[in-house]
Amino acid sequence: MAEVGVQLIDVDRRWTWQTSQPSVVVAFPVLPEDKCPVALFMHGFVIMPNSYRTMFESIARKGIIVVAAQLYTFLDGLLSRVKVEEEATRAEEVIEWVFSEASGTNSLRGTINQKTPFPNGLTIIAHSRGAAAVMNMVLQPTRADKPTLKALLLLDPVGSIEALDRNPELPQEMVIFGCKKGTAPKQSSDVYWAKLLDAGYRPLFIELEHFGHLDFLDEGIKSLARWFAGLFLSSDRDTNRRNDSRNKISELIGIYITAVCGGESAEGVNEAVRTALTPIEDTLGMRIREAPPSLAPSSNELEGLRPAYGGA
Repeated sequence: MAEVGVQLIDVDRRWTWQTSQPSVVVAFPVLPEDKCPVALFMHGFVIMPNSYRTMFESIARKGIIVVAAQLYTFLDGLLSRVKVEEEATRAEEVIEWVFSEASGTNSLRGTINQKTPFPNGLTIIAHSRGAAAVMNMVLQPTRADKPTLKALLLLDPVGSIEALDRNPELPQEMVIFGCKKGTAPKQSSDVYWAKLLDAGYRPLFIELEHFGHLDFLDEGIKSLARWFAGLFLSSDRDTNRRNDSRNKISELIGIYITAVCGGESAEGVNEAVRTALTPIEDTLGMRIREAPPSLAPSSNELEGLRPAYGGA
């Protein structure tokens, strides 16, 4: 679809573990239609939602509402080292809030003028350790009132996840964006891919040759995060290519979510992404990896995997 105008808003947090500071960024397309796909965005370790605003705007221009919740304050994450399991519980509370029927001024529905944005379930985009929080949340015991999860999109995921079995809460529609430049320790995106393959899933894997783990962040924030993170997350020195890559990744996310929520088959979804990738494979170094990971570890080797830095 053609790109549309975008509005970004902040919503006061309403979860019990937080204060009254703004904690949710909502990017939504300015469209006449009443219904749009909704993507919940899960941030990385001690990274705040505002750090990804460029991506949110790009995704929303494709007609998708992006809801990015802050699961904890920067200091809480930095000082207390919030556990993945705790993040998973909070993520579930955020989903409950997103799907609330409330229409008050601080609710999502009230803020976006009574749109009905949940026609086809929910998709989740997760960066870095946010992926571990989401996977642990999804693998928790099924609840009757849990909303339908249509797709998972994992942006260079890191952090340990529970042993995967065929779980009805885990959707078949999954895509992993794996960074090659300045990748996180232990090639964590490959580890996620291997573990999902071992469990019988077939996620689409898009390799990003010139893109680094923190290149998903806005430029100014990324510089600070690089200093904080230290030596293990170097990024592409070509700013123009980095910006082009970030925009193209956002476009691919939009294409994927639109196809999934539009009822396309898995083959149709993958073909739509493949078609969008073909013209830029050489210039931006983005390509679909067809073969299983070369370092496919056993299930025993995967148990308890946790990057030493705690997950960005």
